Amino acid sequence: MKHKSMPATVTSGTDEGVFEAVVSVFDNKDLGGDIVRPGAFTKSLAHWAKAEAPIPVYWSHRLDDPTMNIGEVIEAKELTSGADMPTWVNDWVREHGGLYIKAALDDFGMGKQVRHLMKQRRVKQFSFTYDVIREQRSKDNDANELLDLFLHEVGPTPLGMNPMTELISAKNKPPDDPPAEPSAFSRPDRAAFLRRKNDLTAFLARVAD
Repeated sequence: MKHKSMPATVTSGTDEGVFEAVVSVFDNKDLGGDIVRPGAFTKSLAHWAKAEAPIPVYWSHRLDDPTMNIGEVIEAKELTSGADMPTWVNDWVREHGGLYIKAALDDFGMGKQVRHLMKQRRVKQFSFTYDVIREQRSKDNDANELLDLFLHEVGPTPLGMNPMTELISAKNKPPDDPPAEPSAFSRPDRAAFLRRKNDLTAFLARVAD
């Protein structure tokens, strides 16, 4: 598994725990020398759409600790150039596209703490964990083009790599009934994150059929 972290900007909102972000920007070389190409998340998002569990939100890649599983993605899609774009995206995303997510943080435990940090702009960056299914060197051999990625999780993080991404809003949810105990699906089995590349490739091939 690999991690990619990216700076973001924070704005206030009204639904506590809900945020929107562009967590990966297409066609832009990051500080690690990688370029994520449009379509890199297509098969992975198709897998998650059919799964019985949401894409988890983790604090800073802490997959070893279930208390760091702080929320879930409620919407994820690739923004493509030429398509209708949200009004808040920057010029680069408008032209090249990126991976958009909308997610909800827990209102207890570490989720509540991270939500506060995001609202206070003390955490302004995002990260995601992935496996590379297909990649290639760029024509000029100065970058690694990521063509097909399996997305394991996304989440806020203290440090970032790509200055192009944006956190759109961190919102406040009105008071509701006390939260229920998280289901098993909100605590994904860590073994699932450790599947080997060939297993992922075979699974995604079946999804594509």
